[in-house]
Amino acid sequence: MGSRAVWTAALGVFSAAAATFLKRNNLGENLSSQRLYVDQAFGMTISCLGCQNRIVSGALRPKRGDYVEALARGLAILHALSDRHRVSLSEMARLVDIPKPSVRRILITLSDLGYVSSTGRQFELTPKVVTLAAAYLSSTPIVELLQPSCERISKLTGMSTAIAILDGTNALTVAAAHPSWPPMAEFTSGQRLSLFETALGLMLLAMLPDTERDALFRRVSKAVPDSVGRIAQQAVSHVLRQGFAVSGIDVPGFPALAVPLHRRDGRAFGAYGIALPSRGASREDAPQELVHALTLEAATVQSRLI
Repeated sequence: MGSRAVWTAALGVFSAAAATFLKRNNLGENLSSQRLYVDQAFGMTISCLGCQNRIVSGALRPKRGDYVEALARGLAILHALSDRHRVSLSEMARLVDIPKPSVRRILITLSDLGYVSSTGRQFELTPKVVTLAAAYLSSTPIVELLQPSCERISKLTGMSTAIAILDGTNALTVAAAHPSWPPMAEFTSGQRLSLFETALGLMLLAMLPDTERDALFRRVSKAVPDSVGRIAQQAVSHVLRQGFAVSGIDVPGFPALAVPLHRRDGRAFGAYGIALPSRGASREDAPQELVHALTLEAATVQSRLI
């Protein structure tokens, strides 16, 4: 179980790192801002508006004998690089809360393997990180079903769309699309989003069985402010009542709407989200035509999702 948990975490880190490199080199700034907490083992990120970056050191780390500390540290460093363009050795040691000599050895190893490059004293990701997530992001359900669906809805509505799955303590986007015009902030594949303050995250929380959701809240209770937990629990209750989620920070500058996405047999799969025009930011006044369109598309995807 320990090794499996670490490799599950690796998928999210690799996807985020790959998406960040592509975003940074083709479409400008990485949109994953306002991140507050980073867990070394799981690359956990929880947004908190108006807060300063800090690290949660080991609070959520699995306590199992087969836990691979060196691998977890390497993933933490890749994740930190995915959030920033260039990072110095000293800054990296501070960000991931790992001794500087260990960080140096890990960066040298990643550099020798071709995943990190250095300019002077600054380190950054290389194009090779894209290959780490390629196998998953090109898997049949995503290529043949999820990605075309996102593109179809984006073209229909003129807004950015995404499908996210639960990945530990984050929402991880596995498919995304956005209109070519007008230019806007958009979802991208491989984004890690807060479960507690985004529409996609809140929808994923609402889809969990009560016992699993309560266990997740207990698990992160020591890592997040009490106010964030209380607000999230209230928001989830609202989502359960109305059947969809609305939040204001999924995509910077745009609120977003999310509906549930299930497999053909009814099992939960993920959440289907769309950026909203600013006028639709109210939870009580989300554009009903978008709720309807997204719900219908989710039902179409469900009929083919095994």
